[in-house]
Amino acid sequence: MSVPSGAYQLGTAVLLDGAAVAEAYWLVSLGRRAVSLNGYTDRPGFEELQCILKRATEAHRQHQESRKRHDDVAQPPLRADSEQLIGTTEVADILGVGLRQVQRIARSLDGRRIGTRWVFDRDAVRAYHAAAIEHER
Repeated sequence: MSVPSGAYQLGTAVLLDGAAVAEAYWLVSLGRRAVSLNGYTDRPGFEELQCILKRATEAHRQHQESRKRHDDVAQPPLRADSEQLIGTTEVADILGVGLRQVQRIARSLDGRRIGTRWVFDRDAVRAYHAAAIEHER
């Protein structure tokens, strides 16, 4: 008998991991639907089992998505020169825009979040501003 990868027997218990959880959820859901369509009474505990398997399946999917996103988060370190780092207020003054607009374009300005604050490299902001002015001409 073929067992899905991620299914393990531990004495009288069964441990499901990864894709095996999704397979078990699919089977329980299919079984409950068949019982309902054929006019039988659902067994006690099956609804709870289905809910538990659904939550585990969703958690597995979120974990897989999170692992994918971790590959693209590495960024070069910020320069230690604190005079080069400026906040959103100074960026807004340099660009002549509002604070919210600075937050919207922060990634285009190579902005970084430190805690809840955005910080920017002064030279990068000036280069962005010069390019914007040149583009308008």
